[in-house]
Amino acid sequence: MLPTSVKGVITISNNIKILLFVIIMLSNLLFFGMWVFKMLQEVRNTILTKMEKVYLYLFLCGDRNKLNKLKNQALIDEENENLREKYYSAVNKLKEVYKEGKLVLTHQTLERALVYLNIDKYFQAIGVGKREVEEVTKKRFDRVA
Repeated sequence: MLPTSVKGVITISNNIKILLFVIIMLSNLLFFGMWVFKMLQEVRNTILTKMEKVYLYLFLCGDRNKLNKLKNQALIDEENENLREKYYSAVNKLKEVYKEGKLVLTHQTLERALVYLNIDKYFQAIGVGKREVEEVTKKRFDRVA
């Protein structure tokens, strides 16, 4: 039992209690919905990779063309994920250089860094033009469709 000096110190009206309850319920439902969605995606991908024939008849009604497109897209997505991880790793190395104190930011060093990190210069440095990026993106979307 709480001491009398602590009782009633924090009072919340019924409207606030209902509002907090609704916020908590909505956030839990949103989380559960996203979890179910992602879980179904993973189950579907697992069936696609491990039980191709089951996937073909269960999800695609025997359409082999769709199966081939999905397999190709799965390979592309996996490769993109691996490349994205390598890219983020490289960016994190730059962050670590800053955290370790090897890079001290001043107005001058920041301006120089921003010149190197300019999108046009960045594409030029890696040997890709904007049009090439747009064409590659368009080809990827065409393969998916």
